[in-house]
Amino acid sequence: FALIVPLSGLMLFNEKLGADVKLWKIVPQFMGYIRGDYVAHFLASLLATLLLAATAPMGVARDRRRANAIVVILFMLATGPLIEWMQYQFTQRGSEWEDVQAHTWGVFIAVVLWAAWRLIRSLFVRSGWLAERDDASDALAAADAMITADDSPRTADESPRTADDAPIHAAAAGAEASSSADSHRFVGHALVVGIMTLISRFTGLIRDAVLAAALGLTATADAFSIGFLVPNLFRRLFGEGALTAAFIPIYTNLIKKDRLTARRLASLCIAVMLVFLGGLTLVGELILLAMLNAREWTSDTALALRLTMIMLPYMPMICIVALVGGILQVHGRFGAPAAAPIFLNLVMIAGTLAAVQIAGVDPAATGADADARTTHAVIIVSWTVLIAGLVQLLWQLGMVLRLEKFTTIFTGAGPALRQMLALMVPMFIGLGVFQINTLFDYLIAFTLSQKSGGSEQLHLLGMALNHPMTTGDVAALTWAQRLYQFPLGVFGIAVATAIFPALARAAAAQNPDDSIPTADASNLPLTASADFQTILHHGLRLTFFIGLPASIGLILLRIPITRLIYERGQFGLEESRRVAFVMIGYAAVVWAYSMTHVLTRAFYALKDSRTPLTISIRMVALNLILNLILIWPLGVAGLAWASAISASMQVVIMCRALKRHVPVVIGEDVRRSWKMTAGLTLVMTAVLVPMTLLHDAATMTRAQSAMQLFILLPVGAGIILLGAMLLKADELKWLRRRSVK
Repeated sequence: FALIVPLSGLMLFNEKLGADVKLWKIVPQFMGYIRGDYVAHFLASLLATLLLAATAPMGVARDRRRANAIVVILFMLATGPLIEWMQYQFTQRGSEWEDVQAHTWGVFIAVVLWAAWRLIRSLFVRSGWLAERDDASDALAAADAMITADDSPRTADESPRTADDAPIHAAAAGAEASSSADSHRFVGHALVVGIMTLISRFTGLIRDAVLAAALGLTATADAFSIGFLVPNLFRRLFGEGALTAAFIPIYTNLIKKDRLTARRLASLCIAVMLVFLGGLTLVGELILLAMLNAREWTSDTALALRLTMIMLPYMPMICIVALVGGILQVHGRFGAPAAAPIFLNLVMIAGTLAAVQIAGVDPAATGADADARTTHAVIIVSWTVLIAGLVQLLWQLGMVLRLEKFTTIFTGAGPALRQMLALMVPMFIGLGVFQINTLFDYLIAFTLSQKSGGSEQLHLLGMALNHPMTTGDVAALTWAQRLYQFPLGVFGIAVATAIFPALARAAAAQNPDDSIPTADASNLPLTASADFQTILHHGLRLTFFIGLPASIGLILLRIPITRLIYERGQFGLEESRRVAFVMIGYAAVVWAYSMTHVLTRAFYALKDSRTPLTISIRMVALNLILNLILIWPLGVAGLAWASAISASMQVVIMCRALKRHVPVVIGEDVRRSWKMTAGLTLVMTAVLVPMTLLHDAATMTRAQSAMQLFILLPVGAGIILLGAMLLKADELKWLRRRSVK
C-alpha cells in the first residue's frame, strides 16, 4: 500500500510518468457511468484510509483500537477539503465539491470494509475454528521449531524415529485432535472460500465487462478466448482439480505422521513442477512457433496462435500457485488461496483499460484501422496476464512461508511423490472432464466458424455445408460461461474445496496405518465410515440447496443479467441476446456441476481414482458426440446443452458407482432435503415467470432491465430463504452457524 498509493496517484494524473496516458480518463470513455477523476478520488481515499488504519498511528495495543479509528477517520475526512483548497490555491486546476464527496465516500466504504472484516473475524474466532493461533497451529509451530533445529538428511541406516523426535509425535497428535473437530466445520471453511470467491467473481465480472466493452463479439474476441484457453485450462485442472486432489490427502497424512517428510514433499513438488512445467512451456512455445510459420493462416487463426504464445508461460506460474494453495488449505488457511484470482482480475482490468487507451481503440469505429487498433490492444492485455500470474505467485508464497519453511533437502520424500503422481494421472482426467469438454467446445466453435478471409462454406466428407458457427461465437461461449460460473464458483466449488480436507481426514481416521496410499489402492473397495458418509450427505444437500435455485434464477433473469454486465461499448442488445441464449444450457445444471465436484472429491478422499477416471472418459465421449449432433440445429448453444446433458449423466453414474464405498450415498435425509429444495424452487419459479413475461427485459432500456434484475433477484432469493426458515431447513442453519453438528 505504501508504494501503491503514491505511485498510483502519479500514474493517474501525471502524463509523463504515466507513459503519456492519463489513466483516469479511460473509465468514462469505455464504461460510460461516472467521471474518471471521481473514481480516482474515491479509490485513492479508500486505499489511503486502509493504509493509515493498518499502520495503527496511536499504537497496536488492543486498548488503542478506538483511538486509532477516531484519528484515522478524522484525519482522512479533513484531507478531502484540504486537498481541494490546496489545489485551488496553488495549482491551475479548479476545485469541485463532487471531488470532496467522492473522497468522503472512499473513507466511508473503507470504514465499512474494515468494520466488516473485524466483525467476520470476530465471528469466526467465536465459532472456534479461526484463532490467532489454534491448537493445530501451535502443534505445527512446535514441529517447525524441532525441524528447523535439525533439518539434516537421514541415511538409510539411520533410525527414522528416536527419543529426540518425541516433540514431533506430540505435534502430530495435536494436529490430529484438531483435525477431528475440523471435519465437522467444513461449512465454515466453505463460507470463507465462498466469501473470497464472491469477491473474486465480482471482480471477474468487472474484468469481463471491460473486455466485452473493448472487444464485443468480434473475431479479435474469439482469438483472445482461444489464446487464454490453454493456460486457463491448466488453472482449472490444477487449481480446482488434479494437483491439489492428489497432493492434499498425502500431505495431510504426512503432517500427522512425519512432519519432516511432509515439508520435504512440499519442497520437492515445487522443484519438480518448476522443471517439468518450465520445459513443457518451452516445448509448447516451439510448437506454436512452428505452426505459425508452417503455412499461411487466416488472420483470426494467426492472432490466436500469437496470443497463445504470449500467455502460455502463465501456465507454470498458476500451477505452482495451485500447489501452494493446497498447502495452505491443509493448514486450515482457505482465504489466501481463494483470494489469489482477485489479483488476476484487478491486473487484467487495469491492463485492458490502459491497452485500449494506448492503442486508441474507438468502440464506434469500423474498418481495417479499427481492427488493427483492437489487435494492438488485445496483445497488450495478453501480456498483463503474465504480470497477474507473477503477482499471484508472490502473494501465495508470502502466505505459505508463514506456515511452511521450504528446504532443498528431499531425502525420504521420493516415495510420497511417486504415489502422488500415480494418483494424479487418473485424477487429471477424472476431475478434468468438464475442462476437457470445455476444450472441445472451444475448438469446435473456433474450427467450424467462418474466418476472416476464409471459405464461405465448410467442406466435410465431400459435402459443402454452411458453417454452423458465426464470428463471435467463441466469445459468446466465453461470456456465457463466465455468468453461470459465478454461482458455481462462489457456492459449488467453495463447498467442494472446503469439504475435501474434511473427507480426507475422515478417510484417514478410518485407516490410520495407511499414511500414504499404495499404487493399487484404487483397486481396493474401502468402505467409508459413518463420519465420512455424514459429511458427504451434507455436501450433497448443500450443493443442491444452493445450486437448483441458482440454475432457475439464471435462466429466468438471463437477459437482465447479460445486459447489466456486458452491454456497453462494442457490446449491444443483439450481443446480449446471443450470450443469454447460450447461457440457458449451462445454467440449467449448475447444481449438477457443483455436485460433480463433491462426488469426485469423495472418491479421491477414499483413494479411488480409477472409478472417476472411467466415468469421465465415457462422459467426454458422450459430450463430443452430442456436440457434433446439436450444433447443427442449435448453433453455439448446442455446445452448452451437450455439456449440460453430460454433467447430469455424470452425477447419476457417479452416485451409483460410489455405492461401492459408501453404504448409503443418497439417504432419506438427502431425499427429503432435495424435495424441499425442489418445492421452494417451484414456488420461486411460479412467482418470477409472470413478472418476466409481463415485462420483457429485451424491450426495455438497459437501465430498466437492470432495475428489473435488482427487484426480481431479491424476491427470488427471499422466497427460498423465507421458505427454508418456515420449514426449519437444516441447510440454512448450517450456513448461519458456519458448521455442521
